[in-house]
Amino acid sequence: MELNTSQLGFVKFMEDKNGDIDFSNNKFDNEVISYIRENVDYKKSELLSVMDLIGAQRFTANSFIKSLKQLPVFNDMRNVLDIGSGPLGSELFTIKNAFKNLKLETIDPNLILTQKGVGERTTILDGSFQLDTNISNYDAVIGNLTCEATEDIIETCTKLSKPYFITLCDCLHPLRDGTKFNSYNLQNKYFEDKYSLSKLVVPQHLKSPRGIDKSTFCLTNMSVSDYFYR
Repeated sequence: MELNTSQLGFVKFMEDKNGDIDFSNNKFDNEVISYIRENVDYKKSELLSVMDLIGAQRFTANSFIKSLKQLPVFNDMRNVLDIGSGPLGSELFTIKNAFKNLKLETIDPNLILTQKGVGERTTILDGSFQLDTNISNYDAVIGNLTCEATEDIIETCTKLSKPYFITLCDCLHPLRDGTKFNSYNLQNKYFEDKYSLSKLVVPQHLKSPRGIDKSTFCLTNMSVSDYFYR
């Protein structure tokens, strides 16, 4: 993947930090802006694009963490596979800061960071999640807005009785058999019915990258706090 100047600056910034950064506060935004301004020949539009993406991903990542904390069993897990950390890896750092004893491996073909840039307790895996992805060594599989990987994650984890927790994206990607959904709710109901999931989890109202207020639905086969159900 060819990176523009601001993305290259971001990758270098994260390598210099060795992945030791907190995505959950505004200080991070200012540090990135300062670094790129001082070290990278950037276009203003490119810089704004990166900062907008950081802000949107930080918001959804923090909401995802709030959801994970309502899973009592997740606090005891040590080795987790994360799907779809985002191009800037904001989800990885948010999870690492929230769960200090957790070791993460991540799959996201759009991730622009290097192994050095993500730091300790995280390993970047090549490729994308598929039905034949080996998940036997993980305590659980998680993913925030898993897009086209959603069907494969649910099917693989269900087949192997592996705990999973994912939030559903509103991109409405078609299924492997060509089935298409024309609404977010129909997509959610399909997975809920097919895999006998009695309830959908609604962490909170989120603002999607498209600027539409909506509830972001989650699917899991782990037990959650009672008040967390809709």
